[in-house]
Amino acid sequence: MTQLDTPTTKPKRKNVLTEDAICINQIAPAFRFMENYKLFYPTVRWRKIANEAYHKSVIVGAKQKRMGKKPGCGDYLLTWQGGWGWIEVKSPTGKLSPHQKEFEKECLETGGKYSLVHNEEELWVALKQWGVLK
Repeated sequence: MTQLDTPTTKPKRKNVLTEDAICINQIAPAFRFMENYKLFYPTVRWRKIANEAYHKSVIVGAKQKRMGKKPGCGDYLLTWQGGWGWIEVKSPTGKLSPHQKEFEKECLETGGKYSLVHNEEELWVALKQWGVLK
């Protein structure tokens, strides 16, 4: 059998949730649930920050850099009367990059909150610790 005759198979990938899947299936629905059932204090607002360069092109990256985009920015921004904080979502095995660690440090040094979450349960814990849930 020659090399061309050898069947090529892709290695099996474990069923691991990606960061995007966690955001879409767990985190965003949890935020909407909290809003709908008025679990947040009235002044709390949340937004997903589109900080990934989905096009991954040099041109898009250069434009984003000129507009002020910096690496390491969190995934969700929460603001409330008297405070603000960032939520960073990672896969179950995900860790912060050096840029994200620097961003976390900057947030905490300027009086903000910052939490790394891997699932919805960790999100609830972080928001309770921040004092933004009723």
